[in-house]
Amino acid sequence: MTRNGSDDDLIARVRELRATGSSPKEIARALDVRPSVVARMVRELGAHQVATRGEPEVVGCWVSSGWSTDLTVDGDRGWPDVARDDGTSGLA
Repeated sequence: MTRNGSDDDLIARVRELRATGSSPKEIARALDVRPSVVARMVRELGAHQVATRGEPEVVGCWVSSGWSTDLTVDGDRGWPDVARDDGTSGLA
């Protein structure tokens, strides 16, 4: 899709207003553009954002002790596990 300068300006304004939490209808009113045009732009911007962002960083992983109780996984694999006898083993 080829865009001219005014299209780029409109997209920039839509992106800016969307970032402030404005709904597509609010953006359409503010920019004096048909709501269907803004809704399409918002969808395109959202799809582009999803396609270009990477995976989020893993900040941690928590599992219950005894998590491997009754699993059919062979070997230790270096994952520590301390079995509990309080009825909570096997939860992850």
